[in-house]
Amino acid sequence: MSRCLKKRKNRISGLKARHSFLYSREQKNLPPMKRNEAAQVPPADHPLIRHHADGRRSLYVSATYMERMMGLNEQESRQLIDDLMTRATQDRFVYRHRWRPHDVLMWDNRWVIHVVEPFDHGSERQVMHRTSLAGTEPVNG
Repeated sequence: MSRCLKKRKNRISGLKARHSFLYSREQKNLPPMKRNEAAQVPPADHPLIRHHADGRRSLYVSATYMERMMGLNEQESRQLIDDLMTRATQDRFVYRHRWRPHDVLMWDNRWVIHVVEPFDHGSERQVMHRTSLAGTEPVNG
């Protein structure tokens, strides 16, 4: 492991990030939520590094939902989020699906960042079904 990568891993070990639905809505220029709606989706602080039952680790990053890194000032926080997203979205880590009729695509949200790319809503049909599984897998550091 390179010294630079080891230094980065040490820097982010133990950090938590605040994930916020309200922050995400602001980034997308969506109208503000009513107070009772906002109360149903409070911000949550999550470990930046998830530790999985099989011993592997994964980054829990989302430029859209990560309002800030806890314990860092705003500039350091935004820079770290941007750096991590730049690394996580390198071409070597990205899968782009080329859709064909009857395709089914499944992913595990614990391991991937997923994004819908723009498509022609007038001529293309998108059908999505979400399934969530309950579990006890640890995600803390």
